[in-house]
Amino acid sequence: MMGFRIAIPLLLLVMSSCSSGKLKQEVNRDFSQVRNVQADHTATIESLQSEIRRLSGRLDEIQHHSQGRTAELEKTLERVSSRVPPPSTVPGQLLERDERLIAAQAGEAASQYTLALRKLRGADFRGASSIFQSFVKDNPDTAFSDNALFWLGVCAESSGDLGGAVSFYNDAFSRFPAEDFVEPALFHLGKVFQKMGSQQEAADVFSKLKEDYPRGSYANQAGEELRSLKGLR
Repeated sequence: MMGFRIAIPLLLLVMSSCSSGKLKQEVNRDFSQVRNVQADHTATIESLQSEIRRLSGRLDEIQHHSQGRTAELEKTLERVSSRVPPPSTVPGQLLERDERLIAAQAGEAASQYTLALRKLRGADFRGASSIFQSFVKDNPDTAFSDNALFWLGVCAESSGDLGGAVSFYNDAFSRFPAEDFVEPALFHLGKVFQKMGSQQEAADVFSKLKEDYPRGSYANQAGEELRSLKGLR
């Protein structure tokens, strides 16, 4: 009976030892499986990251190429647009000069001004006027501000708004008396007064132009206009 009692604990000990060893094997197997899953996930993540980097590089390449194509198309459009003859009411030489000058500038304001000139060349006077007015408002004191006021006068004159043309031409030379668009602004102001039948005002403007800028590019034309006005009296 005593031997039986001793055998039972031994049997339990042996069974416990077997169960413990089996449990340890199962735990080790589970850990191994977890490590394998983690390794698979890590490999998958690294593969996805590599693919993302590849696609990002490809996207950057496409964007760079697209930007280059866009810039090329814009330059082509500018070249084609510059070949379109401007309307007869737009002074072509001044327009071409301004197009060359603004082409050497960069930035949003330059792009805005360029678009306005393009619309002016295409006889879109309303569109050009809107952009020029925004340009003057946002850039009230730049090397192109007097130019923009002059072109606003041209847009108004071309659209039949002679009163508006008088106002813009007057602003161009009165607000910027030392800038290069003073002479053309005065000359066109005199021509608008002629269209309005205001011969005396026209004569006063042409006289001022001739006296203040005797060696200017508009002095001879102002003299011719004065002689023509005197012949009408």
